[in-house]
Formats: sequence, structure tokens, C-alpha cells
Amino acid sequence: MPRQRPTPADDGPPARTESNNDTGPGESAGDLLDLGALAGTVADLVVERLADLARRRYLSVARAAEYADLSEDSIRSLLSSGRLTPLRPVPGRVVIDRRELDALVLSSTGQPRRRRGVYKRAAAAPRAGKSDKA
Repeated sequence: MPRQRPTPADDGPPARTESNNDTGPGESAGDLLDLGALAGTVADLVVERLADLARRRYLSVARAAEYADLSEDSIRSLLSSGRLTPLRPVPGRVVIDRRELDALVLSSTGQPRRRRGVYKRAAAAPRAGKSDKA
């Protein structure tokens, strides 16, 4: 059977239509992700989770650490030092009152203790044994 010559309409890429939106073979436009919708959904879930944390009165050590943006070890250290009160509703379970944690965080906005975090340099004083003469 002889080969048929392509007609001018068959040359080049196919014409762009509504159903041809840069989809690959076997894909339809509905199969592609809408990144804007995905970002909106993720943002809604994050806001919902943070609102859920804010509504809870009692938090586990892990959730208290997430809520206060501290590590779990820091929360346990605050519990062992007595700065936070551990509540034990059942054996083996420790919860923390969110209001007490809020009060602790808000009360600790003062100056660092023992000059921690303060990096002021003293004025350069001449060293002993050296003179200013050259």
C-alpha cells in the first residue's frame, strides 16, 4: 500500500483547543493539580490546627512545646524546676494548663538573667604593660 502524503492540515502541532491544555498523553485537564487550591487548603488546615491548640485548656508536653515554640526538653525542665505545674489526671499522663504556660511566657519577657544574650562590648582599654607611645 503506498504511503499517503500528509495534507497541510496535518503538518505541525495540533491546534490549541479548550480540551488541549498542555496535558500529556492519557491525562485530562481535570487530572492536573490546581496549586492555588492546594495552597489554600493547606493554609486552612494550619489555621484550623492552631485554633484548635488555642482552644484547648490542657496540653500534653508535646503540644505545650509546639504551642509555646519550645522543645519538649525545655517544657520538662520547666516542670521539674517547678516553674510549671504538672497535672496528672491518670497515671503516666502529664498535662499542662495552657493558661499557666501563657502566664509563664508573658512573664519572661524581661531582661535575660546573668547577662545571657547581651553582647555589649566594653570600650577598648589599654592593656597593662603596654604604653600608648610608639
